Amino acid sequence: MEAAEACEIARLPEELISAALSLTTPLDASRAAAVSRDLRAAANSDAVWSRFVPRDLPSLADGELCGPAPASAKGRFLRLSDRPLLLADGLMSMWLDRETGAKCCMLWARSLHVSWGDEPHYWRWIPLPESCSRFPEGAELRAVYWLEIRGKIHSRMLSEDTTYATYIVFRLADKSYGLDLPFQEASITIAGSTTTRAVCLQRSILHEDNEDCAGFRTPFGRRYHRACGAHLVFPEKRTDGWMELKLGEFYVKDCDTGEVCMNLMEIKGHNSKAGLIVQGIEIRPKKRGPAADSSSHSVLSTNPAPTHLKRPKGHTINPSSAMSKSKEQRRDESQAATTSTIACEIACLPQELLMKVLLHITPQDACRAAAVSQAFRAILDSDTFWTCFVPNINDPLCLAFEAEVIYSRTLSQKKKFLCLSDRPILFADHHMSTWLDRKTGARCYMLSARVLNIAWGDTPHYWRWIHLKDCSFSEAAELLSVSWLEIRGKINSEMLSLNKTYAAYIVFKLTDESYGRQDFSVLEASVGIGECKSTRKVCLHGDGDEDDEDDGLPFHPQKRADGWMEAEMGEFYNKEGNDGEVCISLSETTEMHHKKGLIVYGIEIRPTKIRLGSS
Repeated sequence: MEAAEACEIARLPEELISAALSLTTPLDASRAAAVSRDLRAAANSDAVWSRFVPRDLPSLADGELCGPAPASAKGRFLRLSDRPLLLADGLMSMWLDRETGAKCCMLWARSLHVSWGDEPHYWRWIPLPESCSRFPEGAELRAVYWLEIRGKIHSRMLSEDTTYATYIVFRLADKSYGLDLPFQEASITIAGSTTTRAVCLQRSILHEDNEDCAGFRTPFGRRYHRACGAHLVFPEKRTDGWMELKLGEFYVKDCDTGEVCMNLMEIKGHNSKAGLIVQGIEIRPKKRGPAADSSSHSVLSTNPAPTHLKRPKGHTINPSSAMSKSKEQRRDESQAATTSTIACEIACLPQELLMKVLLHITPQDACRAAAVSQAFRAILDSDTFWTCFVPNINDPLCLAFEAEVIYSRTLSQKKKFLCLSDRPILFADHHMSTWLDRKTGARCYMLSARVLNIAWGDTPHYWRWIHLKDCSFSEAAELLSVSWLEIRGKINSEMLSLNKTYAAYIVFKLTDESYGRQDFSVLEASVGIGECKSTRKVCLHGDGDEDDEDDGLPFHPQKRADGWMEAEMGEFYNKEGNDGEVCISLSETTEMHHKKGLIVYGIEIRPTKIRLGSS
């Protein structure tokens, strides 16, 4: 294989690599950097690591981030994930999970509701060494019959779309008792749903390190433990010397999920309990299981030796032949052996990482990547990838497509996407067309003049309808003469793609009668969705420049490939599709002079154009 083909990754656009890696996790980005030299620059860039540093971190206590601020986004992430940092109120610590980038929290015992915790006869506060805790004190149980510890945190303090696990962090004093039987009950409540489990603060007698299992002293206790142990959750020892007991799991969908309430209690046994030392409750992302990479800290902290420096398996050197060859020949053979080991660096990436990355890119980037690498091609030609861009069969777009052609269910998902993005497809009423944007996969629409609200549009003296040939719509509205020009259109945000920035365009022509006149030199355009509305000045005369908006002049029209003209009326962002209608208007109602010669074809709504080199 030639040297030019040795590094397929180098042929990918750097902005594509950065955009793809920013949609993964810090661990995946570090793995990618360790696999390939050509990924390393993108994987270590601020464009990637700035996505892993939350912008909504609460205020930290004074002195928590001493020293000069890191120069790079990766440096800031490593600093925020290095150790727990106290918040300004001192009742909670926070840090970033080094594998996922999710926010983690520890609620100090002082912030918890401990039943009888303010009674020195039952509980007391003891100092904790700074070497083993970020908090100065812990709560020690002296003696109670009713054990109940509650904590709560709002979902806005945590990361969205993350499954968390909660742990009570504690120790047992040398003379602890009553914490083995009866077992305790742990519960997690979020969004009106509660999960409970049986737990035990005493370590299992079946644990290989059973020095903390002295509570199961009696034969009855040991028999009871063996009978129920399979259904119990027992504590584990932490690297900081404390113990932790898993209370449960919960899922945070978004910041509006609400409060998460955590509870540990034992109130049914009526036996005396003592010797529990509570540091707090820790909340961190649920680990992916034993298959998760346990060396993530080293992967994120250091750069492993490049894989291309390792000798391929089975490669041996013949001493006699090596001595007989020139230095240049040996160098060329060494380079050839190295080339064979890195010929397909992409294939070294974990399959799940490839799929995770590629499912977040656009159709255009997918086609670029498939053209570069065979390792990408298999995934990017699969139905699994293209399904996320193709509407389901009951979607209005597919129904409209079925009405025009015989829809073959044997088509691959990629072929369906190409068909649905090939040209506008008319709805049944022939007053609206839709298609998929081939670059982004987003939904696009054209509203015909017939569905627009045109002031005086039903009065033949002012407007008339003309027939069109070789166009998606069969007619357009021609302005004969008005003083009050107002054109309005609307579309429900549910019909558009989510998390996309759209632009609306008036599609038109000017008749011969309009040339030499300046009836449409300064019009007001507006686009509104939800509570957001933008306005701008628009000119329908002449050919415009793409940078008109930068000099404060009215936006000028551009000529389209289909022979019509279009003028951008404004942009809007469709986040969740639940903001109601998108309202679009174009008007001139102040000058009150007669206007004529405008032919309105419709309003087109499509994703904004990505400008290379823009910030």
